[in-house]
Amino acid sequence: MWYISAIMLKRLAILGLLVVGLGCWARSQVPRDRSQQKQPAQRKNDKTPDLAPSCLCNIQIQKAPTEQAGSSKQKPSSYPWGELLAPANIPNWLLFLAAGWAGAMALKTLLAIEKQVNLQSAAMEQWIEVVNWKSQIAPLERGGDYLLVEVEIFNKTSFPLTLKTAEIDFTNTADAVKRTYFAGEDRFLAPNQPHKVVVAIKIDKDQIAAFSSGGIGILVNGRFLHVGVLQKPKFQPLSGLLICRKSETILESDIDMNPKDHTDKDQT
Repeated sequence: MWYISAIMLKRLAILGLLVVGLGCWARSQVPRDRSQQKQPAQRKNDKTPDLAPSCLCNIQIQKAPTEQAGSSKQKPSSYPWGELLAPANIPNWLLFLAAGWAGAMALKTLLAIEKQVNLQSAAMEQWIEVVNWKSQIAPLERGGDYLLVEVEIFNKTSFPLTLKTAEIDFTNTADAVKRTYFAGEDRFLAPNQPHKVVVAIKIDKDQIAAFSSGGIGILVNGRFLHVGVLQKPKFQPLSGLLICRKSETILESDIDMNPKDHTDKDQT
């Protein structure tokens, strides 16, 4: 990913230098003052008195005041805009057009780089899912009946990630007692290698009877912070009602943890 971006940025830099160089060279070829073109003619006129006879010099001296008076009435010289369209400046216009084309290609390359980086970043986006819910009633040595809830924290992307924080709260709707599971810090999660969670929840006799019919309700709230290949921390919440029955265990989730599901819903 970074190697491709570096090559494209190098090409963009070369195109940018080409645009600046051509623009500066074309600018230097445009005449800035008409007076520079008249200098050779003036120098030739200045040499005329040295070659002319002495009598002609007297005539020129007599006409000098008239010429000075006429020159004082002339308007100051302005930029020779008309010369920009002269045939001599056609190569400069061609260079200007080439510089403009190079600038357009540089902009197109920059947009292509940005689009490719965004596509690669989207392909490397990572997330976790909490799936495969199971439940059963089992007596434990500590006494009484407990509801054992099992679930898996799954990395279904193609790249590994690290769980910085993983906490899940299980709250029994009958007595409002909350039990929290902590997965620990910096837990490595490889692709398609789930991390299993098992929690024991104390239940009463009425809930044992409900387990075979309507089900036992458990409120679930989770907080997950993980870092993937892009080295950007990502937080994912979990919230919903877990219904535990003898036949099935279903989480009625309030939050969809898979970002691709959100994208598909937005497109439809």
